[in-house]
Amino acid sequence: MQKRKIHGRRRPFWLLIAMFLFLLGGKLLPMGKPVLLSSLQTLALASAMGTQPQHSMTILKGQILSDQDKQAEEIPIVDFFEEEKVSEEQNIQEETPVLDTSATTKPVSESTPEAPQPIPEQYQGPIVEETLGGQAKTGFPSYHNILIKNSSNLSDAQVLEIVEQEHELPITSEGPQVLLYHTHATESFEPYDSDVYDTRNTWRSTDNSENMVAVGDEIAAAIEAWGIQVIHDTTQHDYPSYNGSYERSAATIESYLEKYPSICVALDIHRDAIQREETLVKPVNVVNGQKVAQLMIIAGCDDDGSLNIPTWKDNLRFAARLQSQIETMYPGLCRPLYVTYRKYNQHLTNGSLLFEVGSHGNTLEEAKACGRMAGDAIGAYLAGLLTPEGEAVPPT
Repeated sequence: MQKRKIHGRRRPFWLLIAMFLFLLGGKLLPMGKPVLLSSLQTLALASAMGTQPQHSMTILKGQILSDQDKQAEEIPIVDFFEEEKVSEEQNIQEETPVLDTSATTKPVSESTPEAPQPIPEQYQGPIVEETLGGQAKTGFPSYHNILIKNSSNLSDAQVLEIVEQEHELPITSEGPQVLLYHTHATESFEPYDSDVYDTRNTWRSTDNSENMVAVGDEIAAAIEAWGIQVIHDTTQHDYPSYNGSYERSAATIESYLEKYPSICVALDIHRDAIQREETLVKPVNVVNGQKVAQLMIIAGCDDDGSLNIPTWKDNLRFAARLQSQIETMYPGLCRPLYVTYRKYNQHLTNGSLLFEVGSHGNTLEEAKACGRMAGDAIGAYLAGLLTPEGEAVPPT
């Protein structure tokens, strides 16, 4: 009890000192000294709060802030309770580096890649750039402005006879018309435009910003610009297991076809792998002044019915017309249309094809550029089928 009484007698004395300091800071100091004034007010408030019960501290602080409202525009009020928070924030900033983006206007995803790291000589392999085209000859018949690489048992004349027959794609203006998917989504590219590669590279990535999904995004956006609805499935059917990829992608296609019967085109977007011993072949061409990866379209052949592709002739006719459109708009973008004995889930629609966008020697940017151009031409072709005149208005 003795100790409590002594404290009780001292409270008025300290309160008077606190109020005196507040009045001194608020009335005797000239205006234009906000830093000093704030310090005196803080000291006054701290002194008072150190000697008062909790409810008295609240009242006192409220009174001080109320008196200062009159000078709020001239003298900033600093709550000393925030000082500890600011110190903590400063400590966090010192421990955790903050990325300064003020020096660049580009999004991080579009920033210039870091310089390539030197590859140890024992792990270096050569890359050669080639424009893969060819000329009309046996095994390479021509249709309009494209070449067809005929790797089937059919004669060139038989292949052309099929291609030249009338083709009608059952496209409607309702619902999604195109499905893009990736049986081998994790296929990736060279990190830099170089004449050497790292032989330790696997050219696989589960990061969708650097594998076939990124290329599919470019194709989808370009097609959609023409008013065609696209579903882009980003499932990694080849991860974690590569075996069974086509069975899994077939299940994905069937689920979309069941949900959206309007889908008439299903494109499986891959990248090729062209290698001669230790040399990677990089298929490129300069199109509209830009170096881009070349595209190869593959249409499966089933002339004896052993692959169970009842729609293979429709797919082939569609492929020839689609590639002709691409070459009309972007000459040199495509390699010869490849006709071979592969199923590739092309039995599921009569507009099913496989795209090989570049090779593992190309860079992602070259492949994405190819995807944008191909997608633009695909969109133009499909939009033309929906117009009476057969020619759609280009997107603005």
